[in-house]
Amino acid sequence: MATFTLETRDGARQEITGKNGVSLMKLIRRAGVEELVA
Repeated sequence: MATFTLETRDGARQEITGKNGVSLMKLIRRAGVEELVA
């Protein structure tokens, strides 16, 4: 597993822990970050 730090446009940071077999995009969406454009 890996830990990712996301920074939103307004500068807020959030840590997300990855899981084997789950895409980074899914983890970001599950964390409630909707402003990411793929």
